[in-house]
Amino acid sequence: MADLATGTISDELRADPDYFLKGETVPNNTTVNSNGIPCGKTQNALDIVCVVASALTVADTKAITFNVQTSSDDGDSDAYATVATPYTLTSSGGDVLAAGTELFRYVPSTEEELYHRVQWVSTETGESGTVDVYVAYQAR
Repeated sequence: MADLATGTISDELRADPDYFLKGETVPNNTTVNSNGIPCGKTQNALDIVCVVASALTVADTKAITFNVQTSSDDGDSDAYATVATPYTLTSSGGDVLAAGTELFRYVPSTEEELYHRVQWVSTETGESGTVDVYVAYQAR
């Protein structure tokens, strides 16, 4: 009898609907808001993960910030509000973040609203590099 495959499928397996931002270029001195994804009220089974997709350059004195925001109805009548700022960087001398670098991993609280989105704020004007922000299932 042939051996059966063992192990598990990666908990980081992703499909397009799992992305808040996919290959998003550094905003040019502005703010980018992602789409909303219902990942609240999940008993801490999901992480919101931000990874550098292609080398991200932040010039001297420039800053990037990621906010996690929530809404009960995807912003229809309940406006999105910031619940956390899991990553911020103000460059001193210039920073290059390598592709594959995990910038943050955020676990939505069970008390947070249903819909989540990620807001990327930047004072950078060089627009060099991209990130992916996605939902990852965690068997806890």
